[in-house]
Parts: sequence; structure tokens; C-alpha cells
Amino acid sequence: ITKFLDGAWMIVIALGTLLTVFWAVRRHYNSLARQLTITPGETAPKIDSTVLLLLPPRVHKGILQAIGYARTLSKDLRAVTTVADVSLAKELKVEWERIAPDIPLVILESPYRSIVEPVVEYIDAAIGEDQDRMLTVIVPEAIAAHWWQRILHNNSALPLKLALASRKNVVITNVRYFLNE
Repeated sequence: ITKFLDGAWMIVIALGTLLTVFWAVRRHYNSLARQLTITPGETAPKIDSTVLLLLPPRVHKGILQAIGYARTLSKDLRAVTTVADVSLAKELKVEWERIAPDIPLVILESPYRSIVEPVVEYIDAAIGEDQDRMLTVIVPEAIAAHWWQRILHNNSALPLKLALASRKNVVITNVRYFLNE
């Protein structure tokens, strides 16, 4: 008590702050427990899903495993890519028909070479078609052999995953392909 004015008052404030934080954390965990508790009669719902396979603007060997994986997930499967130049879209369609003619290809125009914005708009539209449908977005991702090679590759997967992370009913799956050199 005699040292209260000399700085002991900080202990009272710190203790009050800590107790408030602890109370808020406890309240959060209690709320979480109530939300996640399965009530009698609740069962797992039957879920329809759509799979969107995101493709780079050029079809290459690295995406073959992603195509195979995507085929195992759903009958409703679409490949989605962005192109900056419409003339490249024709070449891409021909190559896609040769590799995976059973999977429809959706080509999104992106004159400013942005991948994230057109893909997110397309996914938002797909979510809007059916709010209860799960949407699995498969992102093929190149993994360089050496740490310094990662700098050389345009890793567009990360901004795309960050943009989609807050979307309800969207699952993001990486299918990595490893580069040897």
C-alpha cells in the first residue's frame, strides 16, 4: 500500500487486464464447445461437390498428376485457366483436347495478367449457383529442387489460396509436382 503511488498501481492494472483476457479466452472456448457439440439426431450431411482444377496458361507435364487426382474427387469437374491473350486460348484448347478431352475447359480472360481476380470472381459465381455445394479448388504447385530456385518461379498459388481462404464451402488442395533441377 505504501508503494502504490510509486508504481505498485501497475500491478493492479496488469492483474485486471490479465483476468479480463483469461475470462475472454475461457468464454471463447465455452462458446466453441457449444457450437461443436453434436446433438442427438445430427448426422453427417450428404454433400455434392464440384472440383475446379486451376491450370497455368500453358499445359505441361507437371499438371498430369493434378488431372488424375481431380478425376477421383467428383463427376462435376472443370478445368479453369486465365489467359492474357485470346490467341493463346485457341492453342490451349487444342492442347487440352489432346490431354483431357473429358474435362471441360473454362478460359477466363485477364488482360492485365492477373490470375487471382478472375479466378476468385469465377469461384464466387460458382458458389452463388448452389450455396450448399462444396467446391474443391485444386492448385497444381511446382516445387523447386533448391531453395534459391524458388525465387525464379512465379508462385501464384499463395495469393490465390489467401484470397480463397475465407470463402465458405471452398476447399483448397495443393497437388505438388517436383522439379528435378
